Amino acid sequence: MTEVGARVRPSSPPGIGWTRSPWRAPPGRRPTVPRLLLSAVPVGLVASAWNAWPLVAGSPGEPLAWRIIPLVFSGIALAYGVALVSTSRRLRMPLRPVWQGAGTDSAAIALYGLAFIASIAVGYARGLIANPASAVPAEMMLWCAAPVVFCVFSGISVTLGQRGVKRLIVSGRAPSYVMSQDGQSWLDGDDWTSVYLAAPRDAVRSPDGNYWWTGRWWAALPSRPRRSGRLWSR
Repeated sequence: MTEVGARVRPSSPPGIGWTRSPWRAPPGRRPTVPRLLLSAVPVGLVASAWNAWPLVAGSPGEPLAWRIIPLVFSGIALAYGVALVSTSRRLRMPLRPVWQGAGTDSAAIALYGLAFIASIAVGYARGLIANPASAVPAEMMLWCAAPVVFCVFSGISVTLGQRGVKRLIVSGRAPSYVMSQDGQSWLDGDDWTSVYLAAPRDAVRSPDGNYWWTGRWWAALPSRPRRSGRLWSR
């Protein structure tokens, strides 16, 4: 991606309305399939563990495969969560999730890892205290506890990932840029630069690294150059 060194820019006025950056990555900056799988597969594994822990902990008469496979899935998901927590300060680690907010702040990454650890623990506890063959409302609520825990931790993680950018914009410390009427160019001194070619070096970036703050809205960063042989690059 090309960046142009902008001259001194006025800051956004204090108290400007906070606008969350778009969730969807713009064309040319979408993660590769391997990167998506690396983030999505652990979620699928931990979801399988929520449903299977009652079979493992509460039904010892189940076939061996029904007891071993959930343990393997849970072990992989648990290892992923522990890896996220232990490497949370290394923000460029490939283990970080690709979705917005959970991959740029160390506290956000650690909390997302704790979502796996806590939800598996809750699912296991549910298997110890509830009868998996029962479908009474109380036990159905217990089954929902693990997904709820995971969603709560993940939601807080996304919020934490946004806090640094939000503070800069709301406080008026984020640089502001003169944009063309169609929003396709920004003024770099005396020259206009297309948003498709370059972005200001000092512009505030979104947590997922796909957008930059113009002073009033989020503009997509230019497409990443293609790198042959780099399947795992974002």
